[in-house]
Amino acid sequence: MAPAAGGRLALTWNPRSLGALFALCAIALSLTVSAARIPQVRASTLSVSVHGNVLVDGSGHAVRMLGVNRSGTEYACIQGWGIFDGPSDTASIAAIAAWHANVVRVPLNEDCWLGINGAAAAYSGSNYQTAITSYVNALHAAGLYAILELHWTAPGTTQATGQWPEPDSDHSPAFWASVAASFKNDPGVIFDLFNEPYPDQAGAADPWACWRDGCTLTANGATYTTAGMQSLVTAVRNAGATTQPIMLGGLGYSSDDTQWLTHKPADPNNGLVASFHNYPFGLCTTTSCWNSELVPILATNPVVTGELGEDDCAEAYIDGYMNWADANGVSYLGWAWDPYDCSTFPSLITDYNGTPTAFGLGLKNRLASLAASTLSVTSTGTPLSGAAPLAVAFTATAAGGSAPYTYSWAFGDGATSTSQNPSHTYTSAGTYTAVVTATDATSKSASAVGLVVTVTAALSASATASPNQGDAALAVSFTGSASGGTGPYSYSWAFGDGATSTSQSPTHTYGAPGSFTAQLTVTDNTAAVAHATATVTVNALPTASATATPASGDQPLAVAFSSSVTGGTAPYGYSWSFGDGGSSTLQNPSHTYTSAGSYSASVTVSDAAGKSASRTLT
Repeated sequence: MAPAAGGRLALTWNPRSLGALFALCAIALSLTVSAARIPQVRASTLSVSVHGNVLVDGSGHAVRMLGVNRSGTEYACIQGWGIFDGPSDTASIAAIAAWHANVVRVPLNEDCWLGINGAAAAYSGSNYQTAITSYVNALHAAGLYAILELHWTAPGTTQATGQWPEPDSDHSPAFWASVAASFKNDPGVIFDLFNEPYPDQAGAADPWACWRDGCTLTANGATYTTAGMQSLVTAVRNAGATTQPIMLGGLGYSSDDTQWLTHKPADPNNGLVASFHNYPFGLCTTTSCWNSELVPILATNPVVTGELGEDDCAEAYIDGYMNWADANGVSYLGWAWDPYDCSTFPSLITDYNGTPTAFGLGLKNRLASLAASTLSVTSTGTPLSGAAPLAVAFTATAAGGSAPYTYSWAFGDGATSTSQNPSHTYTSAGTYTAVVTATDATSKSASAVGLVVTVTAALSASATASPNQGDAALAVSFTGSASGGTGPYSYSWAFGDGATSTSQSPTHTYGAPGSFTAQLTVTDNTAAVAHATATVTVNALPTASATATPASGDQPLAVAFSSSVTGGTAPYGYSWSFGDGGSSTLQNPSHTYTSAGSYSASVTVSDAAGKSASRTLT
């Protein structure tokens, strides 16, 4: 309920007693319900839930609640003259939707919903429940979410004719168990547990503990036990309403959320939303206060400004707040869609056709501006070319539309992301187009121009050596090559004997025998590195040895010769000269001397590298 000029409205507030302006309401419109059975909530195509610190729709896109409060259902029933104050038909709902609203907050009365404490039967119990359910269904049919909030309460047998500092333990948990059970299958509703708590102004020893856990308070001439917010959250969830967001307003008539984070109830479904009511006479009315009080909450939970208004029939105050809220992704609903006084009520409209007051014009124009604002998104990627695996850091920036934004990336290789600034690694060569789509809080979408990512094959290197074996000193011609990566390439050789080169295809001479591994390092234009090796075997010069058996004897003397070689490069060739004119090319020949004499036999061994060695036997 909005405050009257200069302070909060009295608990027995009756809009029809505010003067001649309200005389028009003498003939109040109300629903006449003859059916005793409560209708089923129709399946809603709308869906809202809490995801982290934002509200999201059924597609997972961030959505803000931007709309109005429709006052009347909290007081008409208990005053005995109707359920709605003014029309509740499709034409009146269409007038709300025409302001580009997407939500209506509906205040409720616990006595009327439960049908207790002398509430007129025609306007309470099943009749009241049927009317509210039908109205919510009609809102959904017009594309509007519904926020159901407990506005007027009272303990014991006292009628709920106004607002108390805290919900009462006598009826409020039962109220929410019933409401939640009725709407548990409707994903398009939000539950606002209590309009404007103020235990801090009702003598609570520890107001925030009282707010969460309940306490005993004295108010309106009665001492009663309050129902803490934890008990109401539990009642909602135990009734089977597991997906619907739950709004909780703080102290000071919901204008003080300073300890909301440290005292928020436990919710197994992590669906809590901070509610904030903002009028220029509230407890938090400056940008610095909103930054210090609400921004920390926004880091973990959504914030919905359940009531927004000002008491001067102007729009300067709400304009300043809406500027801040739009920049921070905060939802807001104007109070209220009723044609009463635009300062003391304050009223958004002068008639139910939606003609705005000077105050309401500010909200109407803002919602129209948000609806018309062009959403755009730009993106960058670094780097946009390189060899696989290529890690690209992407960024996206949305502008226009209505914050907050959600992002959806398609990287062109089948992978996706919902991060605003993701990193993605391309593992295969190819040309890919990465596209990001941003969706704003009003479900408008825009896509950025695709980023073309060129991924080449991974850098690879190869190395050859010719010849790869031979006798010292061995001159070897090396050849290096590279593929993939991003040219141009640079080459670095280490020949394994301490020598190096930066030529692509150098020549190097090995002076000493041994086995050497020549390593090639290729670096491309992005500093990617690849390696290859070639093995070179350098042999010592060949050395020959020979034997003759027997080395002496009588003629004819048959001698078995043998030879061997070390070093050099196989295969080897052999050439024997026996000293008597005989010869052989066998490695181990036999020869018969037929004449007496002293002979010198020699063998020459030649290797594959053309090197030779000789041995003489005497």
